[in-house]
Amino acid sequence: MANRRKEYVLEAPDTYMCDVLSYLNELGAWFEGLEKQGGISRLRFTAPEAGMQQFQEWLKHATRTT
Repeated sequence: MANRRKEYVLEAPDTYMCDVLSYLNELGAWFEGLEKQGGISRLRFTAPEAGMQQFQEWLKHATRTT
């Protein structure tokens, strides 16, 4: 079965966006738009569903503040 692509929207502090873009690029994401406002970036992208669970776990770890 083919790995289907799905649309996502992610909001994250600007300080993490470079790492987020790099990781998503490795997953084969297609970036559709990036908006910045008040230190927060909003990224619209399409990515293979199969890699997104792993990305969510990575994002939780990468943005942990404790």
